[in-house]
Amino acid sequence: MPTFRAVVARLLPWCCAGAALAAPAAPTAAPYPGDKRPASCFGPSRPDTKACQPHDWPDYETTLDRVRNLRNTGRYQLLERALAELGASSDVFKEGHSKLDAVSWTLADFHLDKRFPPQVYEQRLAQWQAAVPGSPFARLAAVMIQRDAALTGAASPLPSERDRSQAALQQAGKELLELPPDVRATAIWHLVAIDVVTELDPPAGSLPTLLEAAMDRWPRELVFYSRTLDQLHPDRGGNWAAVEKFIVEATRRTSRTEGQSFYTRLYLELEDDLALGKTLSVWSNMDRGFQDWIARHPSLQLKNVYASHACRARDRRAYVKAMGSLKMDEIVPPFWVRGHGPEACARWASR
Repeated sequence: MPTFRAVVARLLPWCCAGAALAAPAAPTAAPYPGDKRPASCFGPSRPDTKACQPHDWPDYETTLDRVRNLRNTGRYQLLERALAELGASSDVFKEGHSKLDAVSWTLADFHLDKRFPPQVYEQRLAQWQAAVPGSPFARLAAVMIQRDAALTGAASPLPSERDRSQAALQQAGKELLELPPDVRATAIWHLVAIDVVTELDPPAGSLPTLLEAAMDRWPRELVFYSRTLDQLHPDRGGNWAAVEKFIVEATRRTSRTEGQSFYTRLYLELEDDLALGKTLSVWSNMDRGFQDWIARHPSLQLKNVYASHACRARDRRAYVKAMGSLKMDEIVPPFWVRGHGPEACARWASR
């Protein structure tokens, strides 16, 4: 039987060829709570008209709350349709989060949320699988759980445990490849596949190609760039020159819709290294990236982060500009870079 690594290698020409995307087929279900769309929108044909366009996802936090509520209350048919709608979209919320984020975190809760014992989430997953037999999203959640369990064995000093871990990862990968083609054409499938392939030992040669294919297909999805940064990081054998080169190229790739903001957004993924001055980031590019990012997503948190980094860079002009956009009661210390909080920066600025 071919290994997951071998099957992925055969899959790559398909995933990189720009095959047309298709939304996963969502089961017919009743309207969402509060949904005012006509009943005809939920029939077998699901007409693609303006009146039938999803309008239940106005912003990231509301979307995450609504989807989690569907899951937590056991409305799995509705959850299935919600994840299919979100999973087929490449839109970005005004806060900068993507709809992939909402899908990913909803599935990840089954193995990351520690508010209840693991048995609670196992029971919910079993209920979901029973309510929607063959659900690709429930199967993806199960693969994510399997990957996390495998990572525990990968850290073991015992060769037998590491072998079991690798076998579990291979099995998780094969289950991914058994999902329908329309699901394999979604961003969430690529994200889960990348996370599984990353942990294969030795590292799968297909990983860079999978990452590149995902960035080509979904150029505004920050998570795929972030996963690439993980591979280029000095802790994984990379170097800061390669990180800078990649971030410059990623910024060019996304500049038509995002301006220069990806330069800043990607370096903020390396927050600790950035704060310690380890990277080769160029402040003038960071400054422009902050301005383009804030122009598109003027959140209170982002304005605080900008002020803090302007202080870190000792750029008075940028610091004054950033602080000028904040009222006194809008200065939030937890948003500021460690060692460059509001009080310390105020003392520096007053010299």
